[in-house]
Amino acid sequence: MFTALYQLLTQLHVHNPVQMCSDQGMGQVEYSTVRSLIVLCPVCGEEMEFTEEDLSEIQLGDILGCNACETELEVLNTGENLELEPLALYTVCPKCDKEFEITEEMLAKGDKVSCPHCKYHFELEFEED
Repeated sequence: MFTALYQLLTQLHVHNPVQMCSDQGMGQVEYSTVRSLIVLCPVCGEEMEFTEEDLSEIQLGDILGCNACETELEVLNTGENLELEPLALYTVCPKCDKEFEITEEMLAKGDKVSCPHCKYHFELEFEED
């Protein structure tokens, strides 16, 4: 029975299901569990583990980082329905004043980008927060 319960808890991502077992009085056993939530990185698919304490501190709009691919991820939903989305970079074309997203492909080519609206080529300038 104990083995089946342990397997069930680990399948439900309840890690360390028997962190502490000790006899209490008349042979009763006390169990302490550490629950965590596993979320897959939307970019690389690696597992990201969040404890209940982590989940209680995360707020909408927070930026979290994936340890595997180092992508910055924005929190779109909190709690047990935690939803993460890659943080998008946007810029405004200095010629046509239209905003557009800077893609990974654009960044891979260097600091020069081409506006998808007017095709103007310009160099990106990054500001530190």
